[in-house]
Amino acid sequence: MGVLISDIFMVFLLHMGISRLSSYPVFGDMLGLAGAGVLMVFGFRMSIRPERPNSRMSKIPVRFRLWSNWAKGVLLNILNPFVIFFWIGVAGMVAARYSGDTHKMLFFYIGALGMVFITDMAKIYLAQRLCVVVNMRNMSRANRVAGFALFFFAFRSLYLVYNRA
Repeated sequence: MGVLISDIFMVFLLHMGISRLSSYPVFGDMLGLAGAGVLMVFGFRMSIRPERPNSRMSKIPVRFRLWSNWAKGVLLNILNPFVIFFWIGVAGMVAARYSGDTHKMLFFYIGALGMVFITDMAKIYLAQRLCVVVNMRNMSRANRVAGFALFFFAFRSLYLVYNRA
């Protein structure tokens, strides 16, 4: 729940800032280039990084404390640069596509935040069931696929930025 609250907070702040900046034509190009650069770095890192076993993870006791878990979710989400750049990209796209139509923007954000929340809940539910399938070899494969996908989206973003004119 903390992740959802911090996402809502980030969307609100970023939308307020980006909606003002989107009136400048060069801003969209700069945002597209910056987003493509971030995706390339993450994609490259994920595709070449070897997986290492983490023996400490099995020794961490699991406790359920509502307030501390909520606060951890908020802090981890707000301090995650990938999440920040993701919502910057979304806010830029929404400002460009739906400029001036507050109802469409609101419905888009509600849908996007709802999908993020649903996928987070699905990940929690499936985590216990997938632990028998997840091993070092499968994690390396998944990281390579995700890395190449990020590279693809980075190049697609660059293509869209340069062919917009």
